[in-house]
Amino acid sequence: LIWNGDMSVAKREGLYCSLVFTCCCSHEIKINTSKQCLNTSKRDINVRSVIGANFAGIGHQGLVKLCAILNVPLPIDDDHFFDTLDYLRPTFESYKLRSMKNAVEEACKKSNGRKITVSGDGTWQKRGF
Repeated sequence: LIWNGDMSVAKREGLYCSLVFTCCCSHEIKINTSKQCLNTSKRDINVRSVIGANFAGIGHQGLVKLCAILNVPLPIDDDHFFDTLDYLRPTFESYKLRSMKNAVEEACKKSNGRKITVSGDGTWQKRGF
């Protein structure tokens, strides 16, 4: 059985798109390629791409290059990328603080005390150093 119909992209937002399949009898089926995040208009695939780019240390331009290499649609634009980072910042901050607290507690437990020494030179902040 061969399908006799049409497919179109009704909406595109970065890596998200809404597909419409129209049968020869005019019946339409709409499929969203990503869920919408709760209490926001952001799409899950775009939020995840921003998280991935942030964790990989490649930023928006790196994500653009990655999408081009993978031959997939371009990610959300620069403004939406940084808006999404602002949206994620409270979650990142909460995780960061919880992670540092857990690291301190683990170090204190291993040293059997709360007098521990911490050092750092900040080179971990940028990729490639």
